[in-house]
Amino acid sequence: KNQHLFSNAFFLQKKTKMKGFAIAIAALCGATASAFVQNGARAFVPVTRSPNALSMAEEVFDQEAFIAESKEMRLKHLEEQAMFALKIACENYGNAVFPNALIAGDCVITHLLHRLGYLNDGKCKVMVVDTFHLFPETMEFLREIEEFY
Repeated sequence: KNQHLFSNAFFLQKKTKMKGFAIAIAALCGATASAFVQNGARAFVPVTRSPNALSMAEEVFDQEAFIAESKEMRLKHLEEQAMFALKIACENYGNAVFPNALIAGDCVITHLLHRLGYLNDGKCKVMVVDTFHLFPETMEFLREIEEFY
């Protein structure tokens, strides 16, 4: 019997906390506590809607713009991280040498080193290994990279 009384008291305490939580959520959404009325067996049901919530529902969500903005933010973050890591490597270690296999990632690193000015001032070097098995197009691309940077 004591256990039954304890569980009833626990339930009433939880119900009171839930009521307070519902009012807090309503306040965050712009409603007031008076917007809730007791409704029989159910806890509390909102009677009116907040004008803020209604105007927010009328706004059109542009998913394509959101995706484009998210991609732009992600790329900016990744670029900042890469530039920071390259700066640490070039500033803290003398004669830094970066290998370049002429693949996309290595070309990005070479470009970032150029943007940071480390290729011009000699703080680092870029190394490409000619295996004598490279395609003629690869050698042409290597010449373009050498000319540009």
